[in-house]
Amino acid sequence: MSALSPVQKQTNKVADATITDQDTINGYSGSISYSMTASDNGTASGTIVYNSYKSYANAPLIDGSVNFSATYNTSTASLSSFRMTFVNVTASTGTESVTLAGTLAISGTESTITTTITMTLTDNVTHKTYGMSNYQLVMTQSASGISMTLSGTYYDPVHGYVVISTVSPVTTSYASGVPDSGVLLFTGSNGTRARLTFTSTGYVVEADSGTGTFVVVP
Repeated sequence: MSALSPVQKQTNKVADATITDQDTINGYSGSISYSMTASDNGTASGTIVYNSYKSYANAPLIDGSVNFSATYNTSTASLSSFRMTFVNVTASTGTESVTLAGTLAISGTESTITTTITMTLTDNVTHKTYGMSNYQLVMTQSASGISMTLSGTYYDPVHGYVVISTVSPVTTSYASGVPDSGVLLFTGSNGTRARLTFTSTGYVVEADSGTGTFVVVP
């Protein structure tokens, strides 16, 4: 018998096993429907749809959908990345109603986790929209404690925008549980800035109104 060609060998490989699941869950009112697919190659994805859903009588009424995807370690079943996309998810209760749209992504290892958010929140009563663009929180664990960096832009419909950056990582020891060092900088328009400095005895807030000089805020 002649040997199999490379193409035949490839097509004779066992395909990745795939698991699919879908269901509809009824709430106090409305329902949640979901569908998902997971493969033994370490990927998963799916969609959750909220249809006028309430979990109990006084809970918010939720409408909209969320798409998600993930990668995971097939040996340990631990997530290495997870991403959610909110497609005009509206939550309403009493006289309040807000709509979320955007993405939230989490990735990393056991020692370092990165969370990235690009999202808008619209107040459907006042018709004001708040937003975060490429807001990133990186948390790193070590033997002594946790180190954190922040970056990104926050948008406010009244006060404008502020760019967040980390001058030096904010650190917290396991013993204290509160920030004991690090500097965060918040930059606005026209050269305005605010600086938040953490120390072992507390924190200091300084402001620069555009003169180039920081002044301690009492």
